[in-house]
Amino acid sequence: MSSIYLGVDIGTTSAKCLAVRGDGKVLALAQHPYPLSHPQQGWAEQDPEDYWRGLLHVVTHCVQSCEDQGHSQKEVVALTLSTQGDTLIVADEAGHPLASALSWMDTRGERQCASLLAQTGNSFWYRNTGISLTPVSSACKIRWLQENAPDLYDRVRRLCWVPDFLAQRLCGRFVADVPSASWTPFFSPSERDWSYPVLDLLGVPGEFLPDALESS
Repeated sequence: MSSIYLGVDIGTTSAKCLAVRGDGKVLALAQHPYPLSHPQQGWAEQDPEDYWRGLLHVVTHCVQSCEDQGHSQKEVVALTLSTQGDTLIVADEAGHPLASALSWMDTRGERQCASLLAQTGNSFWYRNTGISLTPVSSACKIRWLQENAPDLYDRVRRLCWVPDFLAQRLCGRFVADVPSASWTPFFSPSERDWSYPVLDLLGVPGEFLPDALESS
């Protein structure tokens, strides 16, 4: 019995899956598009459920295609995820989204970015996260929600990004691998953990974030 590996990409405009046999032979490929909306200038939003529906669609398609070629589902030994980066999803305790996902390209936090940089200087972000703060950063989006949608933000119990949002759906646990966590403006690469100076600055409880784990 051969081993089959599923590689899934949850991109900005579509989900894609590639089924590859252990010897490198490509067995199946699937793609499922989803929309990106721009309700206001500089805004970019998506339905977080589209990521989940897209994942289910492409994986189901590839597994069915493998079965049509005589393979068994038991031959699928691993599924890996590659996703879009610093896209913010605010959710309740169980991980149900409370609003549209704010895409990595959403620039509504431009004023909040300027305010945070005036408060801390950019050296604060380099020192604590190894990256520069920009208007598309999810830290700026969180500050935007705190200032412009306080009723919504008061209901938030989980701050998710695409990989940990999907990991919870797949495995029942909010986890982020260290490389994915490092895309965010909350992770300290030197500490290999969430940056508590950043969390304190934004008033974000640590329990809102997924567990950050090393890749095994």
